[in-house]
Amino acid sequence: MAAGKFAVMAWLEKNPAAARYIRHLSGDDNYAAPRALFLVFKWLVKQPGWASENGMGEVEYVLWKQGRMATDHDRAELENLLLDFCNQEIEGTKNYKLKFYNVLHGLLKYHKVQLPNSDISEIKADTPPIEANLSMDEIRRIVDNCKFREKAIFSLIFQGIMDSERFTIVNHGWRLLEPQLKDGREWITFRFEYRKKNEHPYFTIWHRDGDAIRFLKEYLKERGTPKVVGTDSRGQPIYEAIFLNRQGQPFNKDNLKQAWITAGTRAGVVERPRPVCKKCGHQMRKTRRYLGAKAGGEKRYECVCGNIEPASQYYEQFHKWRSGKNLHEIRDTVKTMIPNLAGVDRTLVAFFAGHQIDPLDYEKLRDAEKYGLMGKIQEKWSKALPYLNLWRQASDLTTIPTKVADLEDRLNKSNLKILQTEEKVNLLVGFLTSQNIKGTDSATQEFLDRIRKQSNTFTS
Repeated sequence: MAAGKFAVMAWLEKNPAAARYIRHLSGDDNYAAPRALFLVFKWLVKQPGWASENGMGEVEYVLWKQGRMATDHDRAELENLLLDFCNQEIEGTKNYKLKFYNVLHGLLKYHKVQLPNSDISEIKADTPPIEANLSMDEIRRIVDNCKFREKAIFSLIFQGIMDSERFTIVNHGWRLLEPQLKDGREWITFRFEYRKKNEHPYFTIWHRDGDAIRFLKEYLKERGTPKVVGTDSRGQPIYEAIFLNRQGQPFNKDNLKQAWITAGTRAGVVERPRPVCKKCGHQMRKTRRYLGAKAGGEKRYECVCGNIEPASQYYEQFHKWRSGKNLHEIRDTVKTMIPNLAGVDRTLVAFFAGHQIDPLDYEKLRDAEKYGLMGKIQEKWSKALPYLNLWRQASDLTTIPTKVADLEDRLNKSNLKILQTEEKVNLLVGFLTSQNIKGTDSATQEFLDRIRKQSNTFTS
């Protein structure tokens, strides 16, 4: 089931009850919720009895009708329809189907309308979940195949154990980062208000000499310093985003996803499927990006038979494809490897990742400065730096073959000079020992005999 961005936005404008619910969601949840709600309601209004007949909007009518239900049996009708939608209309893993199930429940709960909960075992997966298996070396290789912008982005995400939503916050946080980069402090800190189910503030840190900050500074030399574009309600300056896409807009989640897959493909870590031509059955290939009225026009695929069509025509062939090497797997890799490799406390790793480390909120690492713990935290995290600075180590390793080759070249030249010197000595000794010099005294004759004996010993 396809749903264009503009169609979804137009639908939200016609259904303010849904728009209010979307605005209520946090950044983590409202990214996919609009499209999910749109698809649910476009299907629901086609079911008998659920299309508005009195001029009410689609969402408003469903809320009104469900709210008038007097018994649990009647209220279960909508729940049963939702299960049918998830199992019959949506294809994918169970987690993917649950996004549609949860978004409708969230909408009704927000508007104080009752909807029975089913056992989630009733939602059946069509495809098995893909086992994620992104290694530290694969992360290194992918980032190695990026330009300065993406190198800085992905290394900040990697070393800061961030998700995509947290990156978008950092991307608009130049006012907080700039003074820390200028004053030369050893650790750069960035604070977040919350993350998903963790309602408590937390922070993450980067070392000034680490790969992430090094790549960021290199990118800023190319990009320039973010400019002030306005002021907020408190009179504080508002800066443009640190990372901009090709259209000059803030680098967003879709840009992140595409850049990661592209670099992963280039690095040989991700094997992307190629669409099959609808005319001849051969595999097609993406040859170029056609730029239309605006930059970043639609991608197209080309076949050997000459067929050229928009890439969107072929998305249905592989839209369910999963690589197990997605960007969000970075967090799982870091959370798994750093405690085992560096011996860093798992609680500290979980805190930097934005997890709720103590539901009762007795553990207050977020107030480390207040309690004088920041220095200790930084000292502990220093143990992780050798394993987080993948590209600094890789650059050192890449110079080793060159250094070895230089040493071998110098050694070969030295050996050649030694051989040439030995050859000259041998020629001279051979000449002297082959001569019978007349009129020499006994001392000279003894010297020549000694050279002759040494020469015989040397050459034997």
